[in-house]
Amino acid sequence: NAFKRLIDEFKLTQQELAEATGKSRALVTNTIRLLKLNPEIQKNISEGKISFGHAKLLLSIEDEEVQKAVCDRIIANDLSVRDTERLIKNIEKVQKKQFKVKNITIERFPEVEGKLRDILGTKISILYDGKKGNISIEFYGKEDLRRIAGLLLKEK
Repeated sequence: NAFKRLIDEFKLTQQELAEATGKSRALVTNTIRLLKLNPEIQKNISEGKISFGHAKLLLSIEDEEVQKAVCDRIIANDLSVRDTERLIKNIEKVQKKQFKVKNITIERFPEVEGKLRDILGTKISILYDGKKGNISIEFYGKEDLRRIAGLLLKEK
């Protein structure tokens, strides 16, 4: 907060402030970036509940609710910065998977499923996402699998 106020009051660049205070420009920049965090998280930083390193990692999370949840988890589980980094990477992986799933339009083919069900005598599921598809044939035991395979291979 003090860095931001000095920059605003004296019209300094971050580099000029760094030189005037004897701090690195990166420290000045990162400290100012922390002001983008939720006030509750900023309070946790000032109270020493989470470190500067934790806070920088929290900045990589766009969703404020997720930021708060991760911050709470850091405090509750006394997570190291490395553990926090792993946690955030796992969250990002899950979010990417969810994003991919949300953006895929799955097309079904009920008429083809019905015809195949009549021929094979079992449940059929066909899914197509615009690039590739999947046909699922249900079977109930080895004998049923042999029967279906025989029908598919035209064996009698």
